[in-house]
Amino acid sequence: TITKAKADLINLPILSGGNDDYAFYTKKLEMLGITARIARKETDPQLEDGTIKDIMVDGKSVLDQIAGGYKVPMGSTVDFVVSQREGDDTTAPDLTCKTADEASFLLQASHLGLGAITKDGTVTNQNTAFVVQQAPEAGTKLKKGQAINISLTQMKPKECPDVSEVH
Repeated sequence: TITKAKADLINLPILSGGNDDYAFYTKKLEMLGITARIARKETDPQLEDGTIKDIMVDGKSVLDQIAGGYKVPMGSTVDFVVSQREGDDTTAPDLTCKTADEASFLLQASHLGLGAITKDGTVTNQNTAFVVQQAPEAGTKLKKGQAINISLTQMKPKECPDVSEVH
């Protein structure tokens, strides 16, 4: 068996002509024997999800050196900063006066989950019962995936507007 004392040096592929997509670029790196990993994601509504914003080797940016033929040893790990279109935060929607079905839909659309459900003694059909309370409150900033707890009652509370009253 013959082994090398030092790994072969490999040129990182140039970022041009749509080659800035992380998924596409990492496939090229894999073929060259280089491992890619996402160091962090940055929200940027101007860029598509997964667009490469920076390339780092040993914690230092090398993005501006790639066009000149930046080399790394085969088997190296290269870190990336990639874009994401939306942040990890969202706002809790107002679920009060909505049916449990409507609340569930709104939570899904807001990238939130349904937490604990408390029912008063009148609830006979959870899906058509009305939300009378939620925690955390509407307007609260939450991380995507977080859950909101709700309290239900079967009859529409008097303080809730009729659909015909909403303009």
